[in-house]
Amino acid sequence: MKLKTHEIESLKDNLAFRRDFSRKSKAAYNEIKERLDETNNHIDEIESIHKASSAYLTNQYKTVFFKQYL
Repeated sequence: MKLKTHEIESLKDNLAFRRDFSRKSKAAYNEIKERLDETNNHIDEIESIHKASSAYLTNQYKTVFFKQYL
């Protein structure tokens, strides 16, 4: 089976398009993954701050509560 020149060029163009599309898709995936990791790290920081604040406030409450009954 012998392909004509225009068919070969068409296949080359299609291959180039697919490679470019794949490269752009991988770049978009990596960017989104990086943003997701940053967001998860930010959430972890917020949770840590929340836990520390909650522990501090609980301790303050217990201190005030027990001072009333001493």
